[in-house]
Amino acid sequence: MNATPALLRGATRAGVDAPVRHGRRTHGVPFGGAPVSRPQRRWVRWVTWAAILAPLPYSLSRLLWAAGIPLGIEEELLRDFQSPGRGSLYILCLALLPEGTALFTHTFVASQTRTVPHRIPYAGGRPVRPALIVAALLPPIVILAGFNAWSLGPITDGFTIPASNAGLPGWSFWGQVATFWIWGIALTVATAAYWHATRARVRDGSTGPDAAATP
Repeated sequence: MNATPALLRGATRAGVDAPVRHGRRTHGVPFGGAPVSRPQRRWVRWVTWAAILAPLPYSLSRLLWAAGIPLGIEEELLRDFQSPGRGSLYILCLALLPEGTALFTHTFVASQTRTVPHRIPYAGGRPVRPALIVAALLPPIVILAGFNAWSLGPITDGFTIPASNAGLPGWSFWGQVATFWIWGIALTVATAAYWHATRARVRDGSTGPDAAATP
């Protein structure tokens, strides 16, 4: 007779642990969090990785320009930029800023970490404030939006390369336009999804040593 409660407890435990063993989350409350739609999370994850990887071709091309290698740019125009030379420093900044943004996105948005990684000086180990993460990503979002708005002119003008960009072959110019459109949209959506997720976590009263700080 005493075996019946034990069997019931065992069946209940098996039902709870089954999603864990199979590596799946069922509808309801996942491990230590609020109800989450797995397809939406997967979609947001892909968009976030698009925001991380999209600027890579742009940054690589600028590194080549800084080294004086005219890939995707006429050699004469590259000399006008004084590269290789003093102009290389400016071009290096063009390469590093997008990758810095991508690294920041990976560190905070993709991981949704609730504490600042210890490798970051001074701030390491402190609670993450989502409002500051979003604020830091707003400048690149605005810059990308401005460039994409400007690119609508050449696009609606029959995909004509502006005279100021005449030193760039078509594949290079339009490749950059496509990169910035993908990056701008992905970064905007990923940042908005991050803000929504962190606010939901605060509303649900997520607590504990790994809980997000209130923005």
